[in-house]
Amino acid sequence: MTRERAEISFQPKSERSDKVSAVRTIEASRLLVQAKSAKLKELRLARDATIVVAPVKPGKSRRTKQGA
Repeated sequence: MTRERAEISFQPKSERSDKVSAVRTIEASRLLVQAKSAKLKELRLARDATIVVAPVKPGKSRRTKQGA
């Protein structure tokens, strides 16, 4: 950890800004994916709420005779 900090402090500023830029790009991408996922989830829940499921009719149980 200390070595990493030392390496960062001796890096040229342009290289540091590249890393910061990459982190910002990754964060922006993550936020876009999160927003898209939330929108898709909302659409899926709305679609599922409109689906009507037919009630299940109770049927006769088919039990086999034991010991026969």
